[in-house]
Amino acid sequence: MPPTINKNKYSKWYFNIIKKVRSQNRTKTKTTYYENHHIIPISLGGINHESNRILLTYREHFLCHWLITKFLSKQRDQQKMLFALSYMITSPNTTKRRFTSWQYETARIANKNSMIGNDHGTGNKGIKRTPWTKERKKEHSLRLTGVKKVNGKRKNQNGIANYMFGRYGKLHHGYGKPSTKESIEKMKDTKTKNRMECKYCHKIICKNIHTRFHGENCKENEHVTCN
Repeated sequence: MPPTINKNKYSKWYFNIIKKVRSQNRTKTKTTYYENHHIIPISLGGINHESNRILLTYREHFLCHWLITKFLSKQRDQQKMLFALSYMITSPNTTKRRFTSWQYETARIANKNSMIGNDHGTGNKGIKRTPWTKERKKEHSLRLTGVKKVNGKRKNQNGIANYMFGRYGKLHHGYGKPSTKESIEKMKDTKTKNRMECKYCHKIICKNIHTRFHGENCKENEHVTCN
């Protein structure tokens, strides 16, 4: 479902940039640096298809993401785009980018605003927590040291249960026990379930890495990426 937008000067500028760049029929070469931009962002319901992608310079790309934050009507959509805007400064591709102080300051403010009003941590909202006193710090420290068996159970010298400490080697519950065929198959499925092969470089990677850095965005794809 496409995002709800407000028709204002920012949306007009945004689509004017898209229209102008599309008329130029840009292609990536070894001497030019362009970045793929989704006209309707993926997080807002856009698709990763040529019809929804366009080549922009870094300056144009940053400006378009800034404009998007100005004409979205829903607060949740604005937060997504504010975070995307802030990521353009902190992303690994900054080695090929040259950003100005205005862009850096804009991204910093966008990152701050993307955290305002979100629903992170609402599950613990209003819960009173135990004060972090010296006694509690000492108790926490004892949980991590001096573990021994008391009446057949793994506890420290104060009798506090600590089942997560030292569970390796001979102390592990599965030490010396052969794995069943069923458990081996489960482990194989866990490793391969979310992995796929890139059709350009033939590397086998997890799906989220494939979507961002491989497939149509792979460095071996000459039509999309330049070195």
